[in-house]
Amino acid sequence: SVGVGTTDLHSLEQRIIAGTQDTFVVLHTLTHRRQGYAASGMDILPSIEGVPHDELPRIVSDALSSSYYEVGIPYVSLELRDASAETLGSYMALRMYETILLCHLLQVDPFTQPGVERYKAHLRQLLK
Repeated sequence: SVGVGTTDLHSLEQRIIAGTQDTFVVLHTLTHRRQGYAASGMDILPSIEGVPHDELPRIVSDALSSSYYEVGIPYVSLELRDASAETLGSYMALRMYETILLCHLLQVDPFTQPGVERYKAHLRQLLK
């Protein structure tokens, strides 16, 4: 599951923290806001309890980390310096390489997808 900001936080965290607890969580945080953010008029959100809104993502991430630690959910917290094509491309390449290595350790072929192939076979039949 993917949650973006606090939009998806409520229901997603209910499932993760109070659910079956069979999830490994990766928290992603951007360390720098995009250039031109304040100038674009998006800097109008009020602070919450005196905390500037640009600090809130870090505070939410810290609260999630504390909750996961408290109930024993495995997680890793990653900070990305920005959302540029170079940073995101490098990160995605790292995660793909990680998947390949984990599949090797688990003796699973990461390049076969029998479930996907089954769906495609049914799709081809229905499209005829």
